[in-house]
Amino acid sequence: MKNRKPKPRVLIIECGGTITMMPDGHGGLGPAKTIRNIARMVPTLTEWAHVELMQLENRDSTDLNPTHRTKFSLAIADAVESKKYDGIIVTHGTDTMAYSATAAAFVLGKDLPIPVVFTGSQLPLVHFGTDARFNLENAMKTILEAHARGVAEVMIVFNKRVLRGARAIKVEDVDFLAFNSPSLPPLATISA
Repeated sequence: MKNRKPKPRVLIIECGGTITMMPDGHGGLGPAKTIRNIARMVPTLTEWAHVELMQLENRDSTDLNPTHRTKFSLAIADAVESKKYDGIIVTHGTDTMAYSATAAAFVLGKDLPIPVVFTGSQLPLVHFGTDARFNLENAMKTILEAHARGVAEVMIVFNKRVLRGARAIKVEDVDFLAFNSPSLPPLATISA
């Protein structure tokens, strides 16, 4: 019998945004009551890694301010310092994701020992034709590949692009290729 490598340990931190929107029972959408609802809808995440879930916020990213970004960054720093995880995924609304990723990159500094990936979506996970599942799976693929290669930095994974968190900006409000990095090329492009 072959020795199998243990699955990496990944923390998923929910900060809200479109990616977490669920039917509210009144014909509209509202924030998911718990991140567990999101994790159940994308079972590949737990097939690929040991996943722990943490819910920090559950709000539209346009309602976030520097105090929230500080809270997120410090929670990520605490998780990194715990040495329990091989990577961290942060689900976040797209409108201010680049600001939160930049704040986290500066708080965590250059000696970050594990990869941290921010992701979100243009459409809710429950919407037909959504990009949410694709982005969550690509975020996990990025964590797994970065962990295997010893890459440790704050990144934004959106659609098929992997961008430096502190160098990314939102360039589209509707298109699934919503983020870009005008001053630097993507760190990677996910092809499969």
